[in-house]
Amino acid sequence: NLELVGRRLELMVEGPSKHAAKAYPASNVTLGSGFNRRAAVEQLVGRTRGDQIVVFDGDPALAGSLANVDVVEAKGLTLFGKLARQAQVA
Repeated sequence: NLELVGRRLELMVEGPSKHAAKAYPASNVTLGSGFNRRAAVEQLVGRTRGDQIVVFDGDPALAGSLANVDVVEAKGLTLFGKLARQAQVA
Protein backbone atom coordinates (compact mmCIF):
# COMPACT_ATOMS: atom_id res chain seq x y z
CA ASN A 1 0.00 0.00 0.00
CA LEU A 2 2.90 2.41 0.58
CA GLU A 3 3.53 2.37 -3.19
CA LEU A 4 0.10 3.95 -3.72
CA VAL A 5 0.83 7.07 -1.63
CA GLY A 6 0.91 10.06 -3.98
CA ARG A 7 -1.25 8.41 -6.63
CA ARG A 8 -4.77 9.27 -7.74
CA LEU A 9 -7.15 6.33 -7.60
CA GLU A 10 -10.69 5.85 -8.83
CA LEU A 11 -12.95 4.19 -6.31
CA MET A 12 -16.52 3.18 -5.70
CA VAL A 13 -17.75 5.13 -2.69
CA GLU A 14 -19.51 2.75 -0.31
CA GLY A 15 -20.70 5.35 2.21
CA PRO A 16 -19.81 6.58 5.71
CA SER A 17 -16.92 4.85 7.46
CA LYS A 18 -17.38 3.18 10.83
CA HIS A 19 -15.70 6.22 12.42
CA ALA A 20 -17.85 8.63 10.40
CA ALA A 21 -19.35 12.01 11.27
CA LYS A 22 -17.07 15.02 11.22
CA ALA A 23 -19.38 18.01 11.22
CA TYR A 24 -18.29 21.47 10.09
CA PRO A 25 -21.63 23.29 10.41
CA ALA A 26 -20.24 26.82 10.73
CA SER A 27 -17.70 26.75 7.93
CA ASN A 28 -17.78 26.70 4.18
CA VAL A 29 -16.55 23.41 2.82
CA THR A 30 -15.09 23.04 -0.67
CA LEU A 31 -15.97 19.62 -1.99
CA GLY A 32 -14.16 17.83 -4.80
CA SER A 33 -16.74 18.88 -7.34
CA GLY A 34 -15.53 22.47 -6.92
CA PHE A 35 -18.49 24.08 -5.19
CA ASN A 36 -18.79 25.64 -1.76
CA ARG A 37 -21.66 25.08 0.60
CA ARG A 38 -22.35 24.69 4.27
CA ALA A 39 -22.36 20.96 4.83
CA ALA A 40 -21.75 18.16 7.22
CA VAL A 41 -18.64 16.43 5.98
CA GLU A 42 -18.28 12.80 6.85
CA GLN A 43 -15.48 10.33 6.69
CA LEU A 44 -16.35 8.09 3.76
CA VAL A 45 -14.98 4.75 2.68
CA GLY A 46 -14.57 3.39 -0.81
CA ARG A 47 -12.82 0.57 -2.64
CA THR A 48 -10.48 0.62 -5.60
CA ARG A 49 -10.79 -1.79 -8.54
CA GLY A 50 -8.09 -3.81 -6.76
CA ASP A 51 -10.31 -3.97 -3.61
CA GLN A 52 -8.10 -1.69 -1.49
CA ILE A 53 -9.99 0.25 1.18
CA VAL A 54 -9.64 4.05 1.00
CA VAL A 55 -10.92 6.45 3.69
CA PHE A 56 -11.46 10.15 2.89
CA ASP A 57 -13.63 13.14 3.86
CA GLY A 58 -16.52 13.99 1.57
CA ASP A 59 -20.19 14.61 1.04
CA PRO A 60 -22.32 11.58 2.03
CA ALA A 61 -24.25 12.06 -1.23
CA LEU A 62 -21.24 10.50 -3.01
CA ALA A 63 -22.26 7.05 -1.74
CA GLY A 64 -22.80 4.68 -4.66
CA SER A 65 -20.82 6.78 -7.12
CA LEU A 66 -17.29 6.75 -8.52
CA ALA A 67 -14.81 9.27 -7.12
CA ASN A 68 -11.15 10.12 -7.68
CA VAL A 69 -9.08 10.30 -4.51
CA ASP A 70 -5.46 11.34 -4.03
CA VAL A 71 -3.81 8.91 -1.60
CA VAL A 72 -1.87 10.75 1.13
CA GLU A 73 -1.17 8.01 3.69
CA ALA A 74 -1.16 4.25 4.11
CA LYS A 75 -1.54 2.33 7.36
CA GLY A 76 -1.80 -1.44 7.50
CA LEU A 77 -4.52 -2.43 5.06
CA THR A 78 -6.12 1.02 4.83
CA LEU A 79 -5.32 3.94 2.53
CA PHE A 80 -6.20 7.52 3.46
CA GLY A 81 -6.84 10.19 0.88
CA LYS A 82 -8.33 13.50 -0.15
CA LEU A 83 -11.10 13.89 -2.67
CA ALA A 84 -9.41 14.99 -5.89
CA ARG A 85 -10.35 18.33 -7.38
CA GLN A 86 -11.74 17.99 -10.86
CA ALA A 87 -10.10 19.96 -13.63
CA GLN A 88 -12.08 23.04 -14.56
CA VAL A 89 -13.19 23.10 -18.21
CA ALA A 90 -13.00 26.57 -19.77
